[in-house]
Amino acid sequence: MKTTTIKQLKSINTIEGLESLGIGPVIVDIGHRGGGIGFRGSDVANFFGVPEYAFGRNFGAACNYLGGGLRGSIFFGGFGVKYVKNLKTAKLIQSLGEATVRVYQNIENETGLNDETDQDGETNWDAIGTNKVRKTGVRSAY
Repeated sequence: MKTTTIKQLKSINTIEGLESLGIGPVIVDIGHRGGGIGFRGSDVANFFGVPEYAFGRNFGAACNYLGGGLRGSIFFGGFGVKYVKNLKTAKLIQSLGEATVRVYQNIENETGLNDETDQDGETNWDAIGTNKVRKTGVRSAY
């Protein structure tokens, strides 16, 4: 495992911050219908020195698309904590997941996806609805 700290992970708010960790390529797919940001699961496993089967194909944040222009909660997909023998490593992986959620949220904000008024001064009903859905705690449409 390369040297990284929870403090370092808690300070990450940008794609550049994720890239600076040296885990591997950052996968970014964020848009008005949800998406995700993170790393290949195998890269995270190698970085932290845990078995690859502790992760899915990708590890990071995702956002559900609820339909009708509404995006649901932003969450990280988790990992098989039972396969991570060291508690400190498990906490680091958890903090990495939380960092990807922050980065996802920041990208949404920076790209205007959460702005309730668009650049032309028109009401962005998708953003209004998404913001309300998230405040009420709706996670999924299923």
